Amino acid sequence: MNDTLAKLRALHPVDTIIHLDWEAFYSSDFSLSKLTTEAYVRDPRFEPIGVGVQVGKGEPVWLEEWDFRAWAKSFDWSRVAVNAHHAQLDAFILGERYGIQPGFLCCTLSMARALHSGEDLDLSSLGQRYGLGSKSEGLAEVKGKRRSDMTQAEWLRFGEYCKQDVRLGAGLFYAMRPKLPAAELWLIDTTVRMFTQPVFEGDRAVLDVALADEKQKKRETIARIVEWAGSDPAAKPRGPRSRKPPPTPEEIAKKVLGSSDKLAALLMSLGEHPPTKFNDKGETIYAFAKDDPGMQELLESPREEIRLIAEARISVKSNVDETRITRMVGMASRGRMAAYLKYCGAHTNRWSGGDKTNWQNFRRGGQLRAAILAPALQTLDVVDSGQIEARVAAWFAKESGLLASFKRNDEKTLVYDAAFAERVRALGHEPTKAEAKAIGRELAEAGIETGDFYSDEGSKFFLMRVSKSETPTERQLSKNMILGLGFGMGVFTFATNLLAGMLGSDPVQFGLVEASKFGVDVGAFEVRKYGWGDEAGTCADQVRQLIENGARLPYDALLIHCAVADHFTRRYRDSNKRIAQCWRSCEQVLGVMARPLEEGESPDAVRMEFGCLKVIHRGLVKPSGLVLRYPGLRKASGGYVYKGGDSGREWVGIYGGKLFENIVQSLARDIVAEQMLRIRADGHRVAMCTHDEVVAVVPEELGQQVLDQALAHFRKPPDWCADLPLNAEGGTGRSYGAC
Repeated sequence: MNDTLAKLRALHPVDTIIHLDWEAFYSSDFSLSKLTTEAYVRDPRFEPIGVGVQVGKGEPVWLEEWDFRAWAKSFDWSRVAVNAHHAQLDAFILGERYGIQPGFLCCTLSMARALHSGEDLDLSSLGQRYGLGSKSEGLAEVKGKRRSDMTQAEWLRFGEYCKQDVRLGAGLFYAMRPKLPAAELWLIDTTVRMFTQPVFEGDRAVLDVALADEKQKKRETIARIVEWAGSDPAAKPRGPRSRKPPPTPEEIAKKVLGSSDKLAALLMSLGEHPPTKFNDKGETIYAFAKDDPGMQELLESPREEIRLIAEARISVKSNVDETRITRMVGMASRGRMAAYLKYCGAHTNRWSGGDKTNWQNFRRGGQLRAAILAPALQTLDVVDSGQIEARVAAWFAKESGLLASFKRNDEKTLVYDAAFAERVRALGHEPTKAEAKAIGRELAEAGIETGDFYSDEGSKFFLMRVSKSETPTERQLSKNMILGLGFGMGVFTFATNLLAGMLGSDPVQFGLVEASKFGVDVGAFEVRKYGWGDEAGTCADQVRQLIENGARLPYDALLIHCAVADHFTRRYRDSNKRIAQCWRSCEQVLGVMARPLEEGESPDAVRMEFGCLKVIHRGLVKPSGLVLRYPGLRKASGGYVYKGGDSGREWVGIYGGKLFENIVQSLARDIVAEQMLRIRADGHRVAMCTHDEVVAVVPEELGQQVLDQALAHFRKPPDWCADLPLNAEGGTGRSYGAC
């Protein structure tokens, strides 16, 4: 990592830092609460009222917009670092309105997300935390006023308000910078630049098709909600003498979505576990508020129907009708597509979506990816870290069998790729699809095949040869087991997810054929005890509960399905005993983290080591130096809880399997982040990233060359996990979807 940072510093030399804060016209119907950041700044109604600037540790100055234009000419901005509390906004204004692209961008809001996860991150709260003071008053009196509407006294009072914000932002930067690893500052710069220096073009025609498709899917979603509501035992039918007109489908859907209980039942009928949280009394309630972490997961669900239901719930509660695709269409009409991501937006330090759009979950093969284009004479290189979470889970748990399987299949893939490339060179031109398939058949006949980890593991689970082409259902089931059951998913959640279509796959229902084939004793499963304490019952009770929650199978069919799902759950755990043991170890780690501070004990004191992690009070220090934090972690009646969500005031449940999932996702994030910086250190523009994927924009003639370099970076693990086998795949093309 040190070499990478040295290259980045050489590519982007900086000798001046400027802290700034723009103040602009806003009103009741024109503000960032009504519009996206991109739409607000690009709107013709946008007007800068003034800007507060501070060079280094000097005093802030309040400038008229025209004064700023003259002042800005005295700097070589390529050697200037700009810091702001919401840099996506302030630096976007610099780029869009003044053509200024600073050499480095820093954002104290982003820094605070990394350091103070789950806490209030506004300037005033952070200023008080660091002993810097609070924000000033004076914003309300300028609401709805343009510069020409203000008296000089009002404008000067507005300036005092702005200068205090600049002081706070500068003070926070100097206070937080020593606490944050240097690599993370470069990741903040990379993330902010994705938005403030946009490069993507939007294909309006494809976006229009995507919008029409989404409207059709929403109609289908409403129809499904109405169908479900018709079978809801709690629904009250109208009497035959009722004079009221029958409710419209939209009214029925709105009633379901507006009720937390009905929404939860609907989700359970679709195989989705409704998110919950603890209130201040320690009671479990549904977590359907917009900022609840569980609701955010629903909004980012890989299952489109779940995401649409979650978006519809938010619309019902907030009267928001505009969809993400509508916003994307608008953005494409105004200029280049600006990818807004929140650095450390998720609890696990991963990126999350922002600005009322979510670039993190554009479905592969979907219209949105197809609509994202490289500029003229450029190409997109997309690199994906293959099975990164499954690999990290096996590595952290020291599951040697899985690690050996990854290595074996990676080696097979390298041999296959080399042989394929040799055949292409002999061909003398880029192969057509038919020619590529012919080469693949020729290599298969010679016994040279690409590796497939999920097929290999599926062969163990199903006691038969599994392959993507010959047994796609079993292969997908193997993938579902590894990615779902690896984090302690229970048998009934696994069963309902399979019925609904897990990880975007087709629905799967086990029957008598599978029960007989795998020797499942359905009767023994039916009477087996399930649960603990007062909630203990039998598996039969759980099956009946699923039916009460809306499962659409008769009892006998659902019982058989759950029994076979239980068989595979047990096979997974028996085959991966170290991973199962890791869940139990994580439960013990929660106890160590939750232990109250002793007199004189530092919150950063290491209490124990857990693999590559250092356990501290309410947190885990990762090799990258970032801390995976659990604010307020304590033991509760139903397990452990911590304060989470954007507000930092929601009680979120955590247990051993969930902590293991958090650890794996967080470590995987750090690995992909380091790989992303390596690509940037080669001098290439990183324009977007998802959880396990990086998108770079490069000149057309360098597309394949840069892709090969990026793949090499993705296959090399960081020093702290040098024995972790990694692999990657990628592609190059004009559109994001084509890659």
